Amino acid sequence: MTNRFEREFPSVRWQAVPPRGVDHELVRRAIERGRQLRSEAIRRSGRAAAGALCAGLARAVTLVRCTALSLAGRTQAAECWRGSPRRA
Repeated sequence: MTNRFEREFPSVRWQAVPPRGVDHELVRRAIERGRQLRSEAIRRSGRAAAGALCAGLARAVTLVRCTALSLAGRTQAAECWRGSPRRA
């Protein structure tokens, strides 16, 4: 005897079937392209997140360093916040 939950929500086993007349190779290529695009988007967002994390850490280190130097009276704030020159 089945319970009420199983009667109201029977298990459904289905499979995506392309419409008639559509080439299966075309569907396979479209699915593969979608996987490639999704993987590329995940990699791109991962790189952006890593870059933002590194930039945030660099700003936090600069804040702590400049605050410590200012409290010690060893440098002027204008020199500290100017930042280091970038390499070419």
